[in-house]
Amino acid sequence: MGAIIYSILMAALFIIGRRVGEGFKLRHAAYTSMVYPVIFKLLSGIIRSDRPGVGGKLMFLYGRKTSKNLFCLHISLKVASMIIFASFPVFYLSFSKATGMEAAMACAMPVAGLILPDVDLNARIKRRREEILIDFPAFCTELAIMSGSGLEIQEAWRRASRKDTDSEFYREARFTISRTETGAMFRESLQEFSARMAIPEIHTFVSILSQAIKTGGGSLVEMLRNCACQSWEQRCENARKRGEEASTKLVFPLALGLAGIIIILTAPALIIMKGI
Repeated sequence: MGAIIYSILMAALFIIGRRVGEGFKLRHAAYTSMVYPVIFKLLSGIIRSDRPGVGGKLMFLYGRKTSKNLFCLHISLKVASMIIFASFPVFYLSFSKATGMEAAMACAMPVAGLILPDVDLNARIKRRREEILIDFPAFCTELAIMSGSGLEIQEAWRRASRKDTDSEFYREARFTISRTETGAMFRESLQEFSARMAIPEIHTFVSILSQAIKTGGGSLVEMLRNCACQSWEQRCENARKRGEEASTKLVFPLALGLAGIIIILTAPALIIMKGI
């Protein structure tokens, strides 16, 4: 009976969700996309405040959105994930005679579903930060070269952002220059770019450009070169750390493989000794 009620509920959420539509393109917990629109509509009238720490993470991941709607979205994803993960205990307890321990373990699945969107959010933020820091050194180097050749900084930014790639950094760089074409000041567009990136290296880079635009200093090229060198060093350091992390992650599978080989080799000898 519980499985039938759950199936009807999920079908209703799916059908209504397709009619309601989603207000955001999900960048984390995308597996909940079939049911979360309904829950988002229900919770949007209840959640009216942000939680410190979560709003900043969501703004970094989703960009130009209001923190209230994004926080409500995250809570909706957690609830939707919990509902989806509840399918296992519902069907398991409906069609089997589970003991107390088995029932407790099955009921822990919705709790895992409640936590998973937070884990996915942190992982996506880490991945986005790494993608930005991969593209930043090349962009900064091109900007320094073009500025050194005599181009105005805004024109140099325009040409450097034309790179044929759809990466997060270059997409935001192109949006920054498109803001100036609609009448915004270049310095204001740079400040918005820095706020969207929310990375210390980008903040330093934008501060250098803003100060040079404001004062008209002639040391911009040299400062850009120093920033490019530091960003390349940081990229190399990040690559080294990721290599060390990858080698560390390989230790556990290798240990399991070694244990399996030892068991395979020693098992026949143990069986023979036991038979003797």
